[in-house]
Amino acid sequence: MFRVPAALVAVILLLLSGSSRANLASIPVDVTGSADELYFALEEPFEIDFVRVSPAPERGKPRHRSAPKALWLLGHDMSTPVGERKYPKLKQIRYGQKYPEFPWVEGPAELQRNVRYLVEINSPGRIARETFFINGDGKAMKEPAFYRIHDLRGKNLPPGLYRTEGFVAKIYSCPPCPAGARCGPCMRSNIVLSEKKKSLESYALGSEDVIVFVSSSARFELGQKVAAMVRLTGSRSTGEPLNDLELVSEP
Repeated sequence: MFRVPAALVAVILLLLSGSSRANLASIPVDVTGSADELYFALEEPFEIDFVRVSPAPERGKPRHRSAPKALWLLGHDMSTPVGERKYPKLKQIRYGQKYPEFPWVEGPAELQRNVRYLVEINSPGRIARETFFINGDGKAMKEPAFYRIHDLRGKNLPPGLYRTEGFVAKIYSCPPCPAGARCGPCMRSNIVLSEKKKSLESYALGSEDVIVFVSSSARFELGQKVAAMVRLTGSRSTGEPLNDLELVSEP
């Protein structure tokens, strides 16, 4: 039997989830578990046509028509008549698990931490898509919502994880205390991110500037553009009208 090349299958699947996406109903999918035991959970069981996990497209850039490399793919040989294909009815799908209904399998590749991935699950007339990552502790998480800096400051958001980006406008680390001196407590190491590329000498911040506490400020440079995941805490240690933000990662 003629077997369709893997690259062609990937392109066909991209077209199904790309140009035809407008005609498909979107269904939610949750991402749970860890790097060793990763699950994609739907709200209810659906007949599944294909599953693909691939690197997520870069933010702010259009998705290319060429198919991204599949890190894990479950599907059917395109040469198999549609009437002969089997579609398992699934509510939860484990990454890397084999399903006898899918004769076409690629991967699974090992997923890295703090790297953005895209899962796509197709059901007749429906598609589930979600961007996720494995955090530094090995836990699988859906990518948090993105807010510009002025929105982080002005929207009264609840504590949690968020994404933002900006230019490093100020860098602070506690200076060493000389031997024998009495030194007061320091502000934690932090950077100031700004929507505009500039340099700040003080903490007189505007609506487009925000303090982000970091474990070490030494790796940052003034003017550096940072796309970051931050944790909005439930406490405040500055005079800013926003609870403390802590850097989680730069995925």
